[in-house]
Amino acid sequence: MRLDIVRERPIACAQGDGFTMLEDSEVRFASKGDLILPIRLRRLRVQRTDGKTITLLTNDLERAAVDIAALYKARWQIELLFRWIKQHLHIRRWHRQLGIHRLTESAMG
Repeated sequence: MRLDIVRERPIACAQGDGFTMLEDSEVRFASKGDLILPIRLRRLRVQRTDGKTITLLTNDLERAAVDIAALYKARWQIELLFRWIKQHLHIRRWHRQLGIHRLTESAMG
């Protein structure tokens, strides 16, 4: 999948909680011929504190880049929690286990 940059967006605040914004661009899918997908997307490049760079692709054109990266980070923490629960509590199917809803609700705050 190749993306063409439509325009670069200014980054108002480059520092987040545990990450730095490197790039904020509006992009579109690159296509051959006359086929153009009219979907406006946003590509964010984020550098974590461990030095690794991740790329986020979203259709949210309104929020600040730092807010989108923070939402991604929060969601990833929830995914890691679910993974830990499945590995250590040996839960295969969420909807069939009693109490998992309460556990999830308490973990999410």
